[in-house]
Amino acid sequence: MVLAAAAREADAGDPKEDVTGASDYRVRMGAALTLGKTRPVGARNELEKALFDSEKSVRAAAASALTTLNDPGAIPALKRARSKESDASVQKVLDKSISALENPPAPTLTGASYVLQVGVVKNLTKEADVDGLVRAAIRTQCRSKLKGVVCVDADGPLVQQAVAKKIPVLVLDTQLKKLDQGSEGGRTTMKAQLEFLIRKSPDQTLKGSFGGGATTAGTSSDKAALVALRERAIDGAVESAITGAQKGLKAATQ
Repeated sequence: MVLAAAAREADAGDPKEDVTGASDYRVRMGAALTLGKTRPVGARNELEKALFDSEKSVRAAAASALTTLNDPGAIPALKRARSKESDASVQKVLDKSISALENPPAPTLTGASYVLQVGVVKNLTKEADVDGLVRAAIRTQCRSKLKGVVCVDADGPLVQQAVAKKIPVLVLDTQLKKLDQGSEGGRTTMKAQLEFLIRKSPDQTLKGSFGGGATTAGTSSDKAALVALRERAIDGAVESAITGAQKGLKAATQ
């Protein structure tokens, strides 16, 4: 299967719409590859839908794009697709994508422009047990969106090595301001809003702040569905914030 044959990317309209909505499977295939390369907000969600396309070439392109996107949050969808996939060539692409996301290389400082340390997570909502979700979302989105950046969850050996090598270290503190359940059009919604505060180590100088938000929706309101909605809303809020703050983070290292 030659994925490169999908080079209709430039002719597509909005790849987030085309990847599932275009009538020509070649446009859907090209849109999937474009989403992997350009990483727009919401790309993972649309690529996960494309894993179940009627055309095997589109399914393979979606799996390949999720590997490029480098977001481990896609692993459950990839495994669901793998369990339903009957085509051997697509199975191989899915297996490769799952393996790549489950076994990322250990982080090193080689080629790093700066280190981003996940700092304090302050929960200002009524929801409990969200600290881990926020931290996981930050690590995931940093890995996916910030090239040449090493993201760590604590002040460990990599941070100490960075300081010794004079590689800038930024600390990212988080305030989760909103995580509200609602309803719209008969669907259950979850809205998340957060703010990041950027400090530069080691003097902890406040360099700026930026925020993001996201709303997710689903048809079920049982406990498992609500947990999934909450996780997707937090991940989407983090994704929107980090996507819009890449230049600001780089400037904060100066």
